[in-house]
Amino acid sequence: MAEMRFLKHFPKAILRSPLHPVMSRRFLLLSFQGRKTGRRYHLPLAYLRRNGEVIMTTDSGWWRNMQGGRPVQLRIAGRTLSGIAWAVKDEAEVRAAMRDLIASQPSYARLAGVQKNEDGSLDLDRAARERVLIRVELEPAS
Repeated sequence: MAEMRFLKHFPKAILRSPLHPVMSRRFLLLSFQGRKTGRRYHLPLAYLRRNGEVIMTTDSGWWRNMQGGRPVQLRIAGRTLSGIAWAVKDEAEVRAAMRDLIASQPSYARLAGVQKNEDGSLDLDRAARERVLIRVELEPAS
């Protein structure tokens, strides 16, 4: 049990430490406050910077905290950035985000559980129905 707890917290510790370059090209630490509980969450997630924003996807229920836009902090490459996160369920937008994430990080397909079609292509349509895009508009640097 202690081993599982260590493995769960290990990515967070690395992303917060001077050793972050080991992971921070592909992963960030998303921090936000729960809408109902007020609890603070810190989630390591694969990400991509695209068109002046940061995108990631999830199939976990925490995305509901981002409905209507919510303030978040991102720990990227040793820096903490603030922004507003939006949950996007539009399948076309999710599919495009998945395509971009996989193009920049081919291993993201496996990480996100993207299935293959019979012809060997990735089933982005199914993935877009099962996942939610989190789009973060970064605040200007002060």
